[in-house]
Amino acid sequence: AWVASACAGGAGGIGVWHYRPSAGCTQRQGGTWVLYAHGNGETRAWGPAARKLLHLAGECMHAVSFDPRGFGDSDGVPSEQGVLDDGWRVLEWVAGQGPSSVLLIGHSLGAAVAVGIAARLCEEAAAPAVSLLLEGAFTSIPDTPAEWLSLAPHTAERVRAVLQTAPRFASVERVRHGGQHGGQTGRQGGLCSVASLLVVHGVRDWVVSQALGRRLYEEARGGVERSAHISVDGASHEYALLSLLQRRDARMS
Repeated sequence: AWVASACAGGAGGIGVWHYRPSAGCTQRQGGTWVLYAHGNGETRAWGPAARKLLHLAGECMHAVSFDPRGFGDSDGVPSEQGVLDDGWRVLEWVAGQGPSSVLLIGHSLGAAVAVGIAARLCEEAAAPAVSLLLEGAFTSIPDTPAEWLSLAPHTAERVRAVLQTAPRFASVERVRHGGQHGGQTGRQGGLCSVASLLVVHGVRDWVVSQALGRRLYEEARGGVERSAHISVDGASHEYALLSLLQRRDARMS
């Protein structure tokens, strides 16, 4: 079952859902907590996101999803720094629940939010240490359409002009250097507070190229003790992680 609540963010209220471990779980407090950041054009009520979190709650984890400012029922207008700040506020709330470990999961734009949170943990030498799972991740927003522009050369210059003023969400810079903006002072790279890293990408992802997810993984893996990259056959941008979870269950049944 999930419980609706709200955190106080810089722009007002942040809508939050907390999926509690299933009734049969012996560990109802503490344990592993998951913080899930969804993608652009989605909310915490988006079907695939909810199914992932229900699945994790069924594995006796606490799972928390949120809508940053300007998404869903949260207050405010979205901006890169504002969205990152809201993710940090929710992580602070999760850390206050006394988890034994925290897993940050980010999908698409949410992957950039998860990387930004992890980089800030490193920058501020803050607790807790986390594990990081990125699904359909990109290196930065300006990099995302690069491969597709070659298919429509007449629109390439127009798209590039628009991207000059778009939020960058430059995850590749954050994993290299740390800092909320990337390129700032960091220690031991931007993921020094990350215990393990998993990057998952659907082979049939036509939104974010697999090459970008692989590039981000290669940049990040050197600063993390345990890391892996998984390409999920047949999976699209939205369903890579869910497909992976379902296939694992099928193998175990």
